[in-house]
Amino acid sequence: FNRNVNNTGEYILWSPVDPNVYGIIAQWGALLNLENITPPLRLSFSPYLNAGYQWTPINDDPVEYSGESILNGGLDVKYGINESFTIDATVIPNFGEVQSDNVILNLSPFEQQFNERRPFFTEGVEIFSQMFNFLPYNMFYSRRIGGQPFLYYDVYDQVSADEEIIENPSEVSLYNATKFSGRTDKNLGIGILNAIAAEEYAVEESMETGETRKILSNPITNYNMIVFEQALKNNSKISFTNTNTLREGIYRDANVSQFLYDLTNKKKTWNLWGFGNVSQVYDKPKDESEENENIKNNKPETGTSHAVGVSNFTGRWNFNISHELMTKTYDHNDMGIQFGNNFTNNFLGLNYNNYTPDSSSKFSNYNAWANINYRTQVEPLRYEEVSISLGFSGNFKKSFWNTGANIFSKPIYYYDYYEPRFEGYKFHHPSFVFLNMWLGSDYRKDLTFNWSVDAGESPIPNDPYIGGGQYINWNINDKFSIAHSLNISKDHSNFGFVDYDYDADDNPIIYFGRRNITNVDNEISTKFIFGPKMNIIARARHYWGKVVYLQYYTLLDDGEIANTDDLDGLNYDLNFNIFNVDFVYAWEFAPGSYMNLIWKNNIFQYDDLSADNYFDNVSKTFDTPQSNGLSLKIIYYLDYLYLKKV
Repeated sequence: FNRNVNNTGEYILWSPVDPNVYGIIAQWGALLNLENITPPLRLSFSPYLNAGYQWTPINDDPVEYSGESILNGGLDVKYGINESFTIDATVIPNFGEVQSDNVILNLSPFEQQFNERRPFFTEGVEIFSQMFNFLPYNMFYSRRIGGQPFLYYDVYDQVSADEEIIENPSEVSLYNATKFSGRTDKNLGIGILNAIAAEEYAVEESMETGETRKILSNPITNYNMIVFEQALKNNSKISFTNTNTLREGIYRDANVSQFLYDLTNKKKTWNLWGFGNVSQVYDKPKDESEENENIKNNKPETGTSHAVGVSNFTGRWNFNISHELMTKTYDHNDMGIQFGNNFTNNFLGLNYNNYTPDSSSKFSNYNAWANINYRTQVEPLRYEEVSISLGFSGNFKKSFWNTGANIFSKPIYYYDYYEPRFEGYKFHHPSFVFLNMWLGSDYRKDLTFNWSVDAGESPIPNDPYIGGGQYINWNINDKFSIAHSLNISKDHSNFGFVDYDYDADDNPIIYFGRRNITNVDNEISTKFIFGPKMNIIARARHYWGKVVYLQYYTLLDDGEIANTDDLDGLNYDLNFNIFNVDFVYAWEFAPGSYMNLIWKNNIFQYDDLSADNYFDNVSKTFDTPQSNGLSLKIIYYLDYLYLKKV
């Protein structure tokens, strides 16, 4: 049991917790001698009905819209098998009330990762999150389920010169999803998740005849995950996880298995952690011309990944050391997310935590850290980069404000093997140093602020990175609050991939560019509570990304770049705007039953007019045709015990 008192900044636990001891959960108390409790049958149904209308622009000049009525329904079921295990199921789910994603202009070689906000995939899913949260990848990424169609970009390769894509859905509908989870009396946690994604099609239209045809963008797909987690003494555990993705027809399947351990000694001063993963990807032959022997013979492409780390938590000083390796063929992207493969990381970190400074200190607590990481490629074994990080953060004793700074640097040249977008190529990148500083006000107050400043520099002349941000939250009263965030950055003389071509021998010609990148992310949100059962949540966000190219280059075999005039006369500048509004009125008209009125507005605008400033872009964005959706969703909660009485 604990109590959080926001206006005094207190977090109170009835069982003493020492912040210098590893693992807070292991220090929690135990509630004993609960006897003669007979739980009732836990069975409930939540059918829903969703009705609405969607306006979508189909032409810019002249502006034309297409309207579509929406009417669908579904069902959520929750069944408590016993006091330890529960089944949750949803049939034809609808997540229309979920906040829109914070999409950005992504110039990197990797996809943008989005937060999960769908209730089915955020509630009761702790057992499915087995990967250590300090690693930047995970073999379970729930946004894969019902996310972007598997063949979303392949659709454009199937369109002829006289055809155009008039419809290409960015999300896949789900037929159903089920999760089973719980823990036995021997502390064995079991989790099973299964979901089936529907077929999805893009639609193209002939510009000559007006005829349309469908192109498959997502085959029927089954996602399955199984987890066994055995809790051990001293807040330790071992677990086994398997994810499996099966697609209908000739499209790839995947299977990934993981064994994970997280072990702490009795005194909680040492921790040994690690995992071993195996991935198997089954690509299927599309025709008889297939040359890959594994694909031709229906054999999997097998890859492995492993990590091992040791941490010490003795008093104020602690350290951690780790090694991880991911082979060239390891791939868990079908149901997880990863940013590259074929690497090793060798990490050493040192931390100092002081929760009881002496009376002369201005801080009530503070911590400092120093980390170094050496990274290589695996096949072939070769240097990639060295990175270091130094930082400090603390909370002021009297004002309850907080502050901190972090320096991140790659102090010597390094190679980027991902930016060229072609295997076997690299980009020789100069060293750099990056500084981030922040200051936050007393969060107990009704009006709170957070500010940050960023700066980066490298040996290349005239290439500074500058940025800053602020977050303001104002609790006007117990019913009304408003928040605003603004983040601005400009990266001068950034080098990155632009385009590619092929020479006479069918070898890739990779073009890089030197560019200035500007980003502005502006968001405001508000919440109004009418009472314990009724509220309004509204949010508006405008994002602007601008790229101005200054010079073009050809990437050489040794990773250096050389001036080129191959792209003269071509304009790769980008001016990218997104505006979203999310409005949800929610009323709990009966216990567990809701009526949600949802309005969503979406504007997407891009061009190559890089001379425009921010205010020109705001004006241009609102002049762009916009999508609007208005829907009413009613969810009715039915408890089996109540129905039985009736």
